[in-house]
Amino acid sequence: MDNKEQSRLCDEEKIKGNDEYKAKNFDEALKHYEIALEYDPNNITVINNKAAVFLDQGKYQECVELCKNALKLDPKNKVDRKTLAKTYYRLAKAYEKLNDLENSLKFYDYSIIEDRNPAVIKIAQKMELDLEEQHKNAYINFDISEEENQKGNQCFKEKDYNNALNHYTEAIKRSPNDVRRHYNRALCYLKMQEYTLSLQDAESCSRIDPTYIQAYLIKGKLFQKMRAFSKAHLEYEKALDIDSNCEEALKGYKISSEEAGLDTTAPEVVQRRIQRNPELRAILREPEISKILYDMQNNPNSMAMYMKDPEIRKKIDKLIACGLLTIDPVMGEEC
Repeated sequence: MDNKEQSRLCDEEKIKGNDEYKAKNFDEALKHYEIALEYDPNNITVINNKAAVFLDQGKYQECVELCKNALKLDPKNKVDRKTLAKTYYRLAKAYEKLNDLENSLKFYDYSIIEDRNPAVIKIAQKMELDLEEQHKNAYINFDISEEENQKGNQCFKEKDYNNALNHYTEAIKRSPNDVRRHYNRALCYLKMQEYTLSLQDAESCSRIDPTYIQAYLIKGKLFQKMRAFSKAHLEYEKALDIDSNCEEALKGYKISSEEAGLDTTAPEVVQRRIQRNPELRAILREPEISKILYDMQNNPNSMAMYMKDPEIRKKIDKLIACGLLTIDPVMGEEC
């Protein structure tokens, strides 16, 4: 049988195999592809099709071996680049299914070199991010993070900020979602007068835990250092939303407001604080508090009576702290 006839018979079996593959008759498809390869063992298109069957059957290791053998074929057996790209793609996909992302990404890249298929490029880009995340997760170790944090604290106490920074950075790598690690490094950067870098860590703190008051306090300090007083005022305001009695926040709020030339009792400032603070909104919705505020508006001296109740006093103090109520320091009356 001459080569031309062998090639014709190979094509016939390949077509039959393709039809069975489309019908999801994978075993039948394999039979036809194997017969086709008996006529032309170096037909990489048929090999690619057979590899596709292995992928659909979940025979990932068999797919890997098949594709690797295909890549070892005689280089004189000319193969167009798109067909070769498919071989690399099948190999990459098999490695992906085997959860070997390193090899998978490598062969996706080889496939892209041969044929810049947009879909394959997108897969490779996502896998690169997944692999990076996998490496990060493999590096996480809470015990080592704590050890590095303690070393950083010791260096910080000794004012050895460069070494403290190195230890805090390693602590963050080992436990990237621990808000305290980012806060410690933010403090270290603050001492080193690296305000922008300190602010980045402080932002990480508030992103990880929006209720972490220290994040807003240090951001307030940083913006004051950077002479961005309006921004400092907003950060101290956020801190007061968390704890209306925090002395550091109250002091920073007052000073930054004065530095920024802001009126903290201005309606828009008070409204902004109320809208951002669910606790304040809840207090104002209470029928009892509404009645008390109405009474105090008409009879300021009644405040002394209401303030005797510890629970009511606590709520009124919060309203005073946010600027909704102002008290005459001498008369003890609402202004």
